Amino acid sequence: MQFNFQKSVGWLLLLLGLLVIFYGIYSSYNIFIGKNEAPMTIMKVGEKNNENANKVSDNLVNPTQDKNKKSPATLELPKELTDNLSSEQMAQLKNLDLGGGLEQIMGGGGMEQLLGDSLNQILPMEAMAKTFNLGAWSIFMGILFWGGGAIASLGIKLLKNDDKKS
Repeated sequence: MQFNFQKSVGWLLLLLGLLVIFYGIYSSYNIFIGKNEAPMTIMKVGEKNNENANKVSDNLVNPTQDKNKKSPATLELPKELTDNLSSEQMAQLKNLDLGGGLEQIMGGGGMEQLLGDSLNQILPMEAMAKTFNLGAWSIFMGILFWGGGAIASLGIKLLKNDDKKS
Protein backbone atom coordinates (compact mmCIF):
# COMPACT_ATOMS: atom_id res chain seq x y z
CA MET A 1 0.00 0.00 0.00
CA GLN A 2 1.42 3.27 -1.16
CA PHE A 3 1.13 6.54 0.82
CA ASN A 4 -0.70 9.14 -1.24
CA PHE A 5 0.26 12.62 -0.03
CA GLN A 6 -2.31 14.45 -2.20
CA LYS A 7 -5.19 12.33 -0.94
CA SER A 8 -4.13 12.78 2.70
CA VAL A 9 -3.91 16.56 2.32
CA GLY A 10 -7.29 16.55 0.56
CA TRP A 11 -8.96 14.71 3.43
CA LEU A 12 -7.20 16.94 5.97
CA LEU A 13 -8.42 20.13 4.22
CA LEU A 14 -11.95 18.75 3.87
CA LEU A 15 -12.11 17.90 7.58
CA LEU A 16 -10.53 21.22 8.58
CA GLY A 17 -13.06 23.16 6.49
CA LEU A 18 -15.98 21.23 7.96
CA LEU A 19 -14.56 21.71 11.47
CA VAL A 20 -14.38 25.48 10.95
CA ILE A 21 -17.97 25.58 9.68
CA PHE A 22 -19.37 23.42 12.49
CA TYR A 23 -17.45 25.38 15.15
CA GLY A 24 -19.01 28.58 13.79
CA ILE A 25 -22.48 27.06 13.84
CA TYR A 26 -22.04 25.74 17.39
CA SER A 27 -20.68 29.00 18.81
CA SER A 28 -23.36 31.07 17.04
CA TYR A 29 -26.07 28.78 18.38
CA ASN A 30 -24.78 29.22 21.93
CA ILE A 31 -24.65 32.99 21.54
CA PHE A 32 -28.11 33.35 20.06
CA ILE A 33 -29.77 31.19 22.73
CA GLY A 34 -28.02 33.25 25.41
CA LYS A 35 -25.73 30.55 26.78
CA ASN A 36 -22.61 32.60 25.90
CA GLU A 37 -21.91 36.26 25.22
CA ALA A 38 -20.61 37.31 21.83
CA PRO A 39 -16.80 37.30 22.07
CA MET A 40 -16.53 40.38 19.90
CA THR A 41 -18.02 43.62 21.18
CA ILE A 42 -17.93 46.47 18.71
CA MET A 43 -20.46 48.78 20.34
CA LYS A 44 -20.49 49.29 24.11
CA VAL A 45 -22.95 51.28 26.20
CA GLY A 46 -21.16 52.82 29.15
CA GLU A 47 -22.29 54.77 32.16
CA LYS A 48 -23.03 58.35 31.24
CA ASN A 49 -22.16 61.25 33.43
CA ASN A 50 -25.70 62.60 33.68
CA GLU A 51 -24.63 65.94 35.11
CA ASN A 52 -22.41 66.73 32.13
CA ALA A 53 -24.96 65.35 29.69
CA ASN A 54 -27.66 67.57 31.18
CA LYS A 55 -25.39 70.63 30.97
CA VAL A 56 -24.68 69.96 27.31
CA SER A 57 -28.33 69.36 26.44
CA ASP A 58 -29.43 72.46 28.37
CA ASN A 59 -26.90 74.60 26.51
CA LEU A 60 -27.99 73.17 23.17
CA VAL A 61 -31.67 73.80 23.88
CA ASN A 62 -31.37 77.32 25.32
CA PRO A 63 -27.78 78.63 25.19
CA THR A 64 -28.60 82.25 26.09
CA GLN A 65 -30.63 81.61 29.25
CA ASP A 66 -28.78 82.01 32.54
CA LYS A 67 -29.20 78.69 34.36
CA ASN A 68 -29.09 80.33 37.80
CA LYS A 69 -32.09 82.55 37.08
CA LYS A 70 -35.43 80.84 37.14
CA SER A 71 -37.98 82.35 34.87
CA PRO A 72 -41.29 82.41 36.71
CA ALA A 73 -43.81 79.90 35.52
CA THR A 74 -47.19 81.47 35.14
CA LEU A 75 -50.40 79.73 35.94
CA GLU A 76 -53.56 81.09 34.43
CA LEU A 77 -56.80 79.98 36.03
CA PRO A 78 -60.24 80.29 34.49
CA LYS A 79 -62.14 83.43 35.41
CA GLU A 80 -64.89 81.40 37.10
CA LEU A 81 -62.40 80.18 39.69
CA THR A 82 -60.79 83.55 40.36
CA ASP A 83 -64.00 85.59 40.73
CA ASN A 84 -64.61 84.44 44.30
CA LEU A 85 -61.02 84.94 45.49
CA SER A 86 -59.89 87.92 47.55
CA SER A 87 -57.06 90.16 46.37
CA GLU A 88 -54.77 88.58 48.97
CA GLN A 89 -55.52 85.11 47.65
CA MET A 90 -54.94 86.35 44.08
CA ALA A 91 -51.56 87.77 45.12
CA GLN A 92 -50.63 84.45 46.69
CA LEU A 93 -51.60 82.63 43.50
CA LYS A 94 -49.53 85.00 41.36
CA ASN A 95 -46.48 84.49 43.58
CA LEU A 96 -46.97 80.75 43.77
CA ASP A 97 -43.70 78.89 43.22
CA LEU A 98 -44.39 75.83 41.14
CA GLY A 99 -40.95 74.43 41.87
CA GLY A 100 -39.98 74.55 38.21
CA GLY A 101 -42.08 71.49 37.41
CA LEU A 102 -44.24 73.27 34.87
CA GLU A 103 -41.21 75.05 33.45
CA GLN A 104 -39.39 71.77 32.94
CA ILE A 105 -42.28 70.30 31.01
CA MET A 106 -43.29 73.34 28.97
CA GLY A 107 -39.92 74.90 28.29
CA GLY A 108 -36.20 74.68 28.91
CA GLY A 109 -35.73 71.45 26.97
CA GLY A 110 -38.28 69.46 28.94
CA MET A 111 -40.08 68.26 25.84
CA GLU A 112 -36.83 67.03 24.31
CA GLN A 113 -36.01 65.24 27.55
CA LEU A 114 -39.47 63.70 27.66
CA LEU A 115 -39.14 62.49 24.05
CA GLY A 116 -35.66 61.15 24.71
CA ASP A 117 -36.84 59.24 27.76
CA SER A 118 -39.80 57.83 25.82
CA LEU A 119 -37.54 56.72 22.97
CA ASN A 120 -35.16 55.15 25.48
CA GLN A 121 -38.05 53.17 26.98
CA ILE A 122 -39.18 51.94 23.55
CA LEU A 123 -35.70 51.13 22.24
CA PRO A 124 -33.04 51.12 24.99
CA MET A 125 -29.42 51.76 24.03
CA GLU A 126 -28.42 48.38 25.46
CA ALA A 127 -30.78 46.62 23.06
CA MET A 128 -29.45 48.61 20.11
CA ALA A 129 -25.85 47.82 21.09
CA LYS A 130 -26.64 44.12 21.52
CA THR A 131 -28.42 44.00 18.15
CA PHE A 132 -25.49 45.72 16.47
CA ASN A 133 -22.99 43.36 18.09
CA LEU A 134 -25.02 40.28 17.09
CA GLY A 135 -25.20 41.63 13.54
CA ALA A 136 -21.42 42.10 13.51
CA TRP A 137 -21.01 38.56 14.87
CA SER A 138 -23.28 37.25 12.11
CA ILE A 139 -21.19 38.98 9.45
CA PHE A 140 -18.04 37.51 11.00
CA MET A 141 -19.60 34.04 11.03
CA GLY A 142 -20.59 34.46 7.36
CA ILE A 143 -16.96 35.19 6.52
CA LEU A 144 -15.88 32.21 8.63
CA PHE A 145 -18.37 29.92 6.84
CA TRP A 146 -17.15 31.15 3.48
CA GLY A 147 -13.53 30.48 4.51
CA GLY A 148 -14.40 27.02 5.83
CA GLY A 149 -16.24 26.25 2.61
CA ALA A 150 -13.25 27.40 0.56
CA ILE A 151 -10.89 25.17 2.58
CA ALA A 152 -13.23 22.18 2.23
CA SER A 153 -13.55 22.91 -1.50
CA LEU A 154 -9.77 22.76 -1.90
CA GLY A 155 -9.78 19.40 -0.12
CA ILE A 156 -12.52 18.08 -2.43
CA LYS A 157 -10.60 19.26 -5.51
CA LEU A 158 -7.46 17.48 -4.28
CA LEU A 159 -9.48 14.31 -3.72
CA LYS A 160 -11.03 14.53 -7.21
CA ASN A 161 -7.63 15.11 -8.84
CA ASP A 162 -6.26 12.10 -7.00
CA ASP A 163 -9.14 9.90 -8.29
CA LYS A 164 -8.47 10.98 -11.90
CA LYS A 165 -4.80 10.03 -11.62
CA SER A 166 -5.57 6.55 -10.23
